Amino acid sequence: MQIRIKTSETELKHLLIAWLAFFNMIPISVLDGRKVMAWSRRVYGVALGIAIVVLVMSIMI
Repeated sequence: MQIRIKTSETELKHLLIAWLAFFNMIPISVLDGRKVMAWSRRVYGVALGIAIVVLVMSIMI
């Protein structure tokens, strides 16, 4: 018995990239989120907002 997923390989790649972009913006010392936040909180907020929007859009599509 096979489980069939109705998403294409491209959609899965987009979801993975969106998840990695969101995860990378978490302000932990080894991730880019901390460096961006230390540089500019405004830029960090914009980048995190964009990452969240792209992640939600890739989940919904």
